Amino acid sequence: MLLRERLWRRRLRLEKHKKLPKMHSRYSDTETWTSLLNVLDLDLNRMPRMNRENVIRLVKRHAATVPWHPYTQGHLYLIHTMALVLHDEMSLYWGYTRICRIIHPYGPDTPYETNVIPDYVYDVISDTIDVERDLFDVVLRMRWVYVIFGQTFPTSSGICAVWDYILRDFSNMYRVCAALLRHAIDNEPEVDAGVCDLERFSEFASIKIESDTDVAGIIACAQAITTV
Repeated sequence: MLLRERLWRRRLRLEKHKKLPKMHSRYSDTETWTSLLNVLDLDLNRMPRMNRENVIRLVKRHAATVPWHPYTQGHLYLIHTMALVLHDEMSLYWGYTRICRIIHPYGPDTPYETNVIPDYVYDVISDTIDVERDLFDVVLRMRWVYVIFGQTFPTSSGICAVWDYILRDFSNMYRVCAALLRHAIDNEPEVDAGVCDLERFSEFASIKIESDTDVAGIIACAQAITTV
């Protein structure tokens, strides 16, 4: 077993002999699953090629047995990243379930005025961009944390390196957010006078880090961040 796989299994608390939960066959005929399948197919069309049958089987079982957190748009990024390292259905199911429990507070069920991103992350840009604290929180948790940066680091090497760091301690997600904001500020092109702060912030949240050098720099920056 490769070192990375061993690390991920340990951090995700994957038990070697834990069985897949049973799912009633009638779930396939429910309106709930029909609606979720439509969302899933939209996501599949936007992702790198994935085995549709395998993805549907995993998501269906999870949605049927974990009703408090069924499939949400964007979560295919989580499955795609885990499948780069974990290759059996049982590990992917329990890994996905574990991740969903961790990121649930960052999703759409959390009220708008509930700030879950620490203030030290907001402080990175508060002197540079005037953006409402509540809006800042929502954008970062939905664009970055809720998909664990799957849209931000599009290369396999990049996203796996970031997950290596995050799985050591899930509070490292916040440090990655802060490091990404610092990277965005440092690499922002000359700002046009007509561009508002909200548009600048949106650009920051939409950045993509594709080179391994930049990935390494962001992780190094995150590691150097102190929170007190």
